[in-house]
Amino acid sequence: MTLFYTREYFERECRKAGITDMAYNADKGEYRNPHTQRTFQVWESVAQSRNACKRPTAWLTRRRGKDQGISPVRPYTTLTPSEWAQKAAQGWEQPLALWPAMPVASASADAILAERERQKWVKGYHPALDQRYQNDELLKAATAYRLQHAESNQTLIDAFWPWPSVPMKREDRLRAIEKAAALLLAEHERICAEVTQ
Repeated sequence: MTLFYTREYFERECRKAGITDMAYNADKGEYRNPHTQRTFQVWESVAQSRNACKRPTAWLTRRRGKDQGISPVRPYTTLTPSEWAQKAAQGWEQPLALWPAMPVASASADAILAERERQKWVKGYHPALDQRYQNDELLKAATAYRLQHAESNQTLIDAFWPWPSVPMKREDRLRAIEKAAALLLAEHERICAEVTQ
């Protein structure tokens, strides 16, 4: 059993999502409600997977900061940009990729991972495309976002921004930190992909 997918964690997350029938039959080792039991079996099958894989094992769907469900395939792939905009307006977030033995993550780590997923699946900045950034562009962009709230000299911030034809968005402090951290993850992924080639 992984740290992320213990039964206690499953029940806590179910309660957050509004699932309240958590009666557990210890003699049988299963939930009394068959729907809850089936949900737990999906949850546990993802958690117990021993197969290492490069692709996510499952996808976590979230709405307004709350977990909504787990899907074995990436949701929303057939939506057009305008259809996705409608879903996003309803509070749906980009699905979060899950891998076996995913550790417990804080809300801050979730926000950074969600931003990295947004970069990949909404903006199209996939690791394969990031291979073109051989001159520390991703690190420079992360630095520029980090400096937005640490430096008043806009000329210095602009000097770090690696794409002059695409203006950097002004973000609030937390959003700037999320973007900077996600860009650092992108650079880490880029380097790891180079090493494994």
